[in-house]
Amino acid sequence: MQKDVSEKTRKVLEVLTQEQKKLTITNLSLLATAKCDLTELYILMTAGATEDGMNVKDLSVGLGISTSAVSVRLSKYMKVGLITITQSRDDRRVNLVQTTAAGDEKAAEGMRALAYYEKL
Repeated sequence: MQKDVSEKTRKVLEVLTQEQKKLTITNLSLLATAKCDLTELYILMTAGATEDGMNVKDLSVGLGISTSAVSVRLSKYMKVGLITITQSRDDRRVNLVQTTAAGDEKAAEGMRALAYYEKL
């Protein structure tokens, strides 16, 4: 099970990393209008892309920042209802992040802002 999640995680992170590289300064200002920064959008899209949730460590690797920095962000997102964090059934040391309906909507809002810019 853990190997399957890691493989799914790797594929999702590859796609999102490629998309992240395409962003420009103009995209950043457009995202500001959507009230969603790139890190938040990345976390919400990645966590929402897997049915079982995304490993916190894998999120930190994909973002290139420490697990503790990701955890600080996740705590904020959890307080406002964008995500939930649960322990893995397979390994209690692993925390899995999943988006809520509000988190999915926030990610969709950010993606709509990016899609709008791409049409310009």
